[in-house]
Amino acid sequence: KYISFLIDDIAKFLAKPNYQADLMDEGVAVLAEQIESDLLMLYSNVTTNLIGSAGTDLDADDIIDAGKKLNDSKAPLANRAVVISTKDHAALLKLEKFTSSNWISDNQSALKDASIGRKYGFDIFMSQGVKTTGTSPVSTKNLAFNKGAFVMVSRPLAAPGPQYGVASKVLSADGIGLRVMTSYSHKDGGYLTTIDLLYGVKTIREALACQLIS
Repeated sequence: KYISFLIDDIAKFLAKPNYQADLMDEGVAVLAEQIESDLLMLYSNVTTNLIGSAGTDLDADDIIDAGKKLNDSKAPLANRAVVISTKDHAALLKLEKFTSSNWISDNQSALKDASIGRKYGFDIFMSQGVKTTGTSPVSTKNLAFNKGAFVMVSRPLAAPGPQYGVASKVLSADGIGLRVMTSYSHKDGGYLTTIDLLYGVKTIREALACQLIS
């Protein structure tokens, strides 16, 4: 996967030292969204542990039931997470079970940020990338899992040789190595930067994951 951007306003580039860095941050964010999307697509490999039904909203019982499924599968208690859609995030925030504890003095920021945090043995995260299928009703494919259910492997690609006139370096983002290449493009009249990486995702232990369907 890669993302490229062209800096054709040299005056702006020179006037704002952080201009290129800001564009690179945006590029890394785009790649991160793609990686997240690919990981969330792994729901399709989870066909044994299914909880909930299409066209509904998640509730506390669904997450408790997911915990039981993982317990029955002998999943480690540590490193468990739930990734939920925006609609289910909103639905859970309307339940007192998910917000009352946020009044505790050391966790008031969670309520201010509309965060759910850790509940029922899971770290709960919201993602706009949770997959859906169908139309009437829409089936939302939330995921509950132990980190041993899935794997992502990545490595930065090799730097081009100096004879090609390309400045290349490896940028580390959350432990993932990204190759960053910059060169002047005569055709486009600006500096072209490309950020890329080689990666793959896979389900390795399906029993350590549950589909939370809503």
